Amino acid sequence: MKLPEIQRLFARVGRITAQLNGKAGPGTAWDYTFPDGSTTTYVITNVKTPEEIEDQFANLAIWTWSIKDYFKALAPTFGTKPNAIEDFVNANPALHLCADIANRLKHGELKKSRSGHFPVVGRPTYKVPQAAVASLLFTANSVKLDVADPELVEIEVSVTSQSGIALGDGFEFLRGGIAAWESLLKQLLSAT
Repeated sequence: MKLPEIQRLFARVGRITAQLNGKAGPGTAWDYTFPDGSTTTYVITNVKTPEEIEDQFANLAIWTWSIKDYFKALAPTFGTKPNAIEDFVNANPALHLCADIANRLKHGELKKSRSGHFPVVGRPTYKVPQAAVASLLFTANSVKLDVADPELVEIEVSVTSQSGIALGDGFEFLRGGIAAWESLLKQLLSAT
């Protein structure tokens, strides 16, 4: 493995991040049944679907964690040992969560957890500020929210511990992991 390969991987992670940062899409809808048995349909227009966000999030998580294998293969090129990369991961809490998130997404369950939390990735949630709203329509059995500016919408992917304790936003964990890898690359390049 050569340095250009890891640089291509960082470029891939950058493209996936850019895809996730774009929020426009066809919109989404869901039904909610209240305890009294009545059902309301909720519709949000002009934003990405939860499924598209989940796919892009999983893609980013898995590739972000895959950077470790590239670094381990390149370690001799930088005059270091592959175990030094593991030591770097073990010292970085953001990478612990990236590892756990990626491994749960790949395998469906975790038998081991680097973070100790055995994190679970939730469904995307949308926060639509008033400035992003074109119209809001209430009917007897539905609520329709037309979004004029999807870039103002905040989208989060909650991450909880296996026991249900909120750990934070998955996007923040992945950004922290990417920043850690970028820092390591700069550090290794400056040492050579």
